[in-house]
Amino acid sequence: MAEVKLGISSYSYWHFRGPKVPIETVIEKAGAMGVQGVEVLHRQMESEERPYLQNLKRLAFLQGVDLICLSIHQNFVSPDPEVRRQNVEHTLRCIELAYAMEHKMNFTRVANKSGVFVVPTLESFQAAAASASWQAPDFYEILTEAPGKDSWP
Repeated sequence: MAEVKLGISSYSYWHFRGPKVPIETVIEKAGAMGVQGVEVLHRQMESEERPYLQNLKRLAFLQGVDLICLSIHQNFVSPDPEVRRQNVEHTLRCIELAYAMEHKMNFTRVANKSGVFVVPTLESFQAAAASASWQAPDFYEILTEAPGKDSWP
């Protein structure tokens, strides 16, 4: 029998009165509860820009949570053709957005020399650089296989 996975919608944390709960908080709460996925409410997103999307995906990755769905709440039954056209355009934009979040922003964890799985962050690169001798005349240093549990491989 297949394992049942549980997901939470960021809509569940969306308040129609203040304060609004950011998607980042929902992802963190889902990770703390051991939930496997978060459905993201599009209108709750602060931006559609790549840095914001990368931040959401990275945070979900670090929390061990999948971003499982993009909820867009469309209305295709309006009698007004212009409203229907706008909803179709919005839907197409959101399909592209969901595709970009799934296929164009990858993150990884790699086991370092200490056997600890780390992600490529500023801190893990700084940990690797801290062990370098920096004695080469051209200031050239290879940082692979750096010691330390926090070092990027």
